[in-house]
Amino acid sequence: MNSILLFTNNLRIEDNLTLQKAFLESEKILPIFIFDEELLKETKFHIPRFSIHRKNVLIEALEDLEKNLSSISLNLYKFFGNRISILEKLIFENKIEKIYLQKEFAYEEIKFETEIKIKFPNIKLELVQDGSLIHLDDLQIEIINLPDVFSSFRSKVEKNLYIRKPISIPNKIPIQIKLDYKENNFFEKENYNKNKNSVFSFEATEKEVKVHLENYIWKEQKISTYKETRNGLVGKDYSTKFSTFLTLGLISARTIHYEVKKFEEEVLKNESTYWVIFELLWRDYFRFQFIKHKEKFFYKTGIGNILKNTNLDFERFKIWKEAKTNSDFINANMIELNETGFMSNRGRQNVASFLVNDLKVDYRLGAEYFESKLIDYDVYSNYGNWAYIAGVGNDPRKDRYFNPEKQANMYDSDCKFRNIWLKNLE
Repeated sequence: MNSILLFTNNLRIEDNLTLQKAFLESEKILPIFIFDEELLKETKFHIPRFSIHRKNVLIEALEDLEKNLSSISLNLYKFFGNRISILEKLIFENKIEKIYLQKEFAYEEIKFETEIKIKFPNIKLELVQDGSLIHLDDLQIEIINLPDVFSSFRSKVEKNLYIRKPISIPNKIPIQIKLDYKENNFFEKENYNKNKNSVFSFEATEKEVKVHLENYIWKEQKISTYKETRNGLVGKDYSTKFSTFLTLGLISARTIHYEVKKFEEEVLKNESTYWVIFELLWRDYFRFQFIKHKEKFFYKTGIGNILKNTNLDFERFKIWKEAKTNSDFINANMIELNETGFMSNRGRQNVASFLVNDLKVDYRLGAEYFESKLIDYDVYSNYGNWAYIAGVGNDPRKDRYFNPEKQANMYDSDCKFRNIWLKNLE
């Protein structure tokens, strides 16, 4: 059987269920990645969708995947353009019978899956569920009964939590389908001066995340104090920094979970080690919420049909995104985002609250801006968290507010963070 292995946000060869299934079931295989040209267009509210920071980490990850596949005698072919048109040509020219694709649950991803089924009715589309820590088959909660409050979800799943073990690369490697191929120049990194103060100082590679995981958990044991440091703002060690690697699929949530549990068994188990798993459950939670509530996460009224007193005020939005508000704490966080493509969790909560509660701007503008800028952009966590802060999502309080002055005094009392971004922008 001739198959296409279509990589999306699972750019790794280890512990990759989609890759495993494709390898075991295929005689000949064509590993590909398609960058959808639609991603270079503006969003619904006229915001560029894909910043230079996002592009460069993606290209870095793709180059790494290309190298890793070549180590097992396979080529990765990278395409730019209309995904359906590219697939149509590849299917016809290479007698493809099956496409392997990681299953997703957001609107555009489901639309793409549906287009494949309609356009190619004679091609088997194998959708592999592999983006979460908990496999859907092991969730033990019907999606229709999924609690809308995280604490209720957590109490239910933790009673009988089952996480599958990471898997190895299959011994069976299919025969490579070779193409007469010229790569699009889109897949060349763009030059820009990377800010030396960026807290994400890692390469976006499978090898780098393994080293970082080893250092963070085992060598430096930063995991043992994660809960105390996670609200930090300066440096690479205040949080795990796993999010960008997870977003690109350079590591699975299962692998992180496995290492944390092993550390708990062999070295130390405390509230901090648990809190890393807690954060992985949050990530799953928003993913599963998208299955339940679907496109409601993109509505102004959110999943609860709640109308908030906010507007599509582009002038106020401009002040926020350009870091020209009356709050130096908010401005510093926005400068960090604009300069590096990254922002701390504490910063994200504050700038989101400021946009919707202080400036009274529709949260969807902020969500789209984060989509444009964040190197760890994940559709589920991004829109789920924005709706949460805006009071139209999963927060049972519906009126959560972060006072930026109070927050700055609590988390940046020495002004170290603000001094970095407001004064030293070289």
